[in-house]
Amino acid sequence: MDTGLDVLTHATEAYVAKNATDFTDALAEKAIKIIFEHLPILFNDCQADDSRDRVHNASCLSGIAFNNAGLGIVHSLSHAMGARFHIPHGRCNALLLEEVIAYNANLKGTADNEAAKKYAQLAELLHLPARTVREGVVSYLDAITQLKKQLSIENKLSQLGINEADFMKTITEMSEAALLDRCTPTNPIEPTKEALEKIYQNSY
Repeated sequence: MDTGLDVLTHATEAYVAKNATDFTDALAEKAIKIIFEHLPILFNDCQADDSRDRVHNASCLSGIAFNNAGLGIVHSLSHAMGARFHIPHGRCNALLLEEVIAYNANLKGTADNEAAKKYAQLAELLHLPARTVREGVVSYLDAITQLKKQLSIENKLSQLGINEADFMKTITEMSEAALLDRCTPTNPIEPTKEALEKIYQNSY
């Protein structure tokens, strides 16, 4: 399931990336629809050949999308954290994705930037409530939370058994590494080190 959530992260980040185009958006949208529909089926029945094939297709689609559009700070933060605490990459992404979406969409502020509008479009794609941009962003976040619950994925990094003191003392170092990561320049919002530190703290 870690790999499937990595696919979802690839598609979601590519969709709002600075270099996104109509072509990469179409690929990302299709990948996201497939993941939400077929990953839970595969989780409950590993012999579900059709769903396995569809998830493989989604992986390829999202790969083409992010190879052309770029990724974002979910991957930047995940690279640094995974290397430090030896957490599977897809699981890292899954535990950071919601906090990054909230940050990129400025959910604690006006929630009316371009990233927020595109997250809301993803909510509409999944037939979720999106009467306003903010509602769409929240609906997409809720959908990710519910998907993780279906897949028995943790909600917080603390649930992985990572010692809080060990984690907190490495946040600055990891944030500095994430700021220099090759995925950061195509994030829709240019982050500060302090913003990255806050995402780590909230994700813990």
